[in-house]
Amino acid sequence: MGATGWTYFVPYQKDPERALQDLRKDVFARRAYTLPGDVLSGLSDPAIAAAMPSPADLQKLLNISKALDQAMKGLGADTAQAEQDTAGVEKFLRDMQQQGPAKAARKAVAAKGKRQPKSIDQARELAAESGTHSILDIERTAPTRGFGLATALSGEELRALFGTEKPTRELVRRKEQEGALFSMRGRWEAAYFTVYDGDVPVELVFCGCSGD
Repeated sequence: MGATGWTYFVPYQKDPERALQDLRKDVFARRAYTLPGDVLSGLSDPAIAAAMPSPADLQKLLNISKALDQAMKGLGADTAQAEQDTAGVEKFLRDMQQQGPAKAARKAVAAKGKRQPKSIDQARELAAESGTHSILDIERTAPTRGFGLATALSGEELRALFGTEKPTRELVRRKEQEGALFSMRGRWEAAYFTVYDGDVPVELVFCGCSGD
């Protein structure tokens, strides 16, 4: 699927951290984010089949998983979850051989999709390394850049991007359409800044790019 660029406008408030968390709650409540199963729904069977590993590769993975489970169990480790995951791989391989890769993939995703997330943390867990392709992938604001963090655009960055430190919504939308907002930070990071009407702050913008 690749990464997704996103931009959110929220009413201005002095505390950007609170604004971010309120935004994340709203996005979660509206189910305005992506989980792995959502991606399959837009793909054809041939496209899914082309993306699937071969049965031979899956069998190798299954053999390795079984061997690891046995070894860890012999060392006294709790292997209940690992064995459950191995059983899932075995079932998927069996379905793939009997029903074809596309049907097996849709079946597996449908089963996983029954676990509707009850919190942002659960949604992020279900999305795993694919991400939610939304602001849910950003955990908090911070003074310095980092994975999963939102940082303020500096005055210098604002002037370079907009030609002013007090951009209007119209100017921000123009830069959004040009794709300029999504390059202000790296993937899995966000930037935020204030939108003005004259000299009056009216909105906060959170923008970034996340997901695989």
